[in-house]
Amino acid sequence: MSNSTPSLSDKDFLIAFGLDYVNCQSIDISHDDDSIIVHLTLSPRAHLCPVCSTSTSKIKGYSLRIIKHSVLHPLPCIIHYRARRYVCPVCAKTFFEHNPFISGNLKVSVATVYNVLKELKRPENTFQSVANTFHMSPSSVSNIFDKHIQVGRLPLSDCICFDEVYAFHSDTSDYVCVLLDYSSKNIIDLLPSRKKRFLSDYFYTIPLDERKRVKYVSFDMWHTYRDITNVMLPNAKCIVDKFHVLQDLHRRVDRVRIDVMHHFNSIINQLKQKKAILKQNQQSLSPEEQDLLQTADINYYLLKKFDYLLYKTKTLDPNAEKRLNRKLIVISINMIPII
Repeated sequence: MSNSTPSLSDKDFLIAFGLDYVNCQSIDISHDDDSIIVHLTLSPRAHLCPVCSTSTSKIKGYSLRIIKHSVLHPLPCIIHYRARRYVCPVCAKTFFEHNPFISGNLKVSVATVYNVLKELKRPENTFQSVANTFHMSPSSVSNIFDKHIQVGRLPLSDCICFDEVYAFHSDTSDYVCVLLDYSSKNIIDLLPSRKKRFLSDYFYTIPLDERKRVKYVSFDMWHTYRDITNVMLPNAKCIVDKFHVLQDLHRRVDRVRIDVMHHFNSIINQLKQKKAILKQNQQSLSPEEQDLLQTADINYYLLKKFDYLLYKTKTLDPNAEKRLNRKLIVISINMIPII
């Protein structure tokens, strides 16, 4: 259809899209793989430049925009919208024409967003069920929810916890900060960043009387949480949770273990190189050097293969099943002095 009175079915489609046939230059409806494809072009009209407000009808070009539209479910509907781009004759700014389907660079129609949010109000619905209804992915539904729904925070409790999770699609920060009520295990608030400046601005919006009620704050060893607690929560004591204390202890002990291993490995390599050079001259290491090589070898082996003993929290059971270690037996025999 082009510049002519549309058929009844075309009119029904235009009503569903919030359009009048006068504002529609062309529309073509087809079916493809159990879905409805609508090819649509709006009628040209004058637009105001968003920069200098000059009225213009000068067309720069066209761009195909593919939009998911939900009003025709259970069949999925896709709009192939031939978007017209105008150019301002004064400031040379280019911009897309106004349309009733989408705003900005979205690929989902405004009606779809409205219907998705309406269905999510029903407590029995999930992201998956709403996604199935509107022929979308669950991640798209959750993104619509996150963008348009702002959930108010809970009041601060006497003991709160700071934590963070990785932010997959955030332009603000790599991590999302989570505030948790330790007693009730309820999430107080989700913050888009864990950076100091953002957290400072956030806590400044909370009344001082409420912040003074916080007595304890638990967090990992991220220094920003400690600084924010000391400044913004004046009556709170900082607590580092047990998991991160043990985790940091294990890292430090393991770092010392690896450094000692490198030390012994350096001694072993030096003595083996010296042994190879002396062997060419039909000589051998001195008894002191031989003892040092054996000592370094057994210590390196123990630190490499039995490092788990450094982290055991229970006493070793002397009645546990014994296992033969040929490496240690050979080294022990070699170290026994011959009388």
